[in-house]
Amino acid sequence: MKLFNDNELKVYKKWGWLMILVIVILLFVSCNKDDDSTNFTISITNSTFTTTGINNCTVTIGTGTILLVETPYEASDEQTIEQLLVKTTVSNGETEDNVVTTFQDDGSAIVIANCFHFGSQDWVEFEIRLESNQGAVSNASTIRIDRPTGAE
Repeated sequence: MKLFNDNELKVYKKWGWLMILVIVILLFVSCNKDDDSTNFTISITNSTFTTTGINNCTVTIGTGTILLVETPYEASDEQTIEQLLVKTTVSNGETEDNVVTTFQDDGSAIVIANCFHFGSQDWVEFEIRLESNQGAVSNASTIRIDRPTGAE
């Protein structure tokens, strides 16, 4: 007794190989390397500031005060901090976004120095985010600095 003729058997063999090929391709695609990738993260805590004196630096519009802003952070392995994304807001509501590439980094905290002329402003606020060489961007830390007594 013969279940299939020779032509039908050839067709079923071709379909069988095609089904095996499709299964292999699906298995290959489902074994995606994204599952093995490292998740790069940066987490920062509250920034703090210090001054080294009042009216001790010069900017184009007059005398300013050096504000040292320190931002502690933790980063996953294989990351270095490449730049800071800093949004500056002053008491009259004006804002400015900057990318800062000059800073000190000891591996656990970033320190930036700003020569800030207060003029008619009562305070300045810095919102800081860190960006790594791997493209990770941290959460934000915001610090408001009230105008020191006597600061220009």
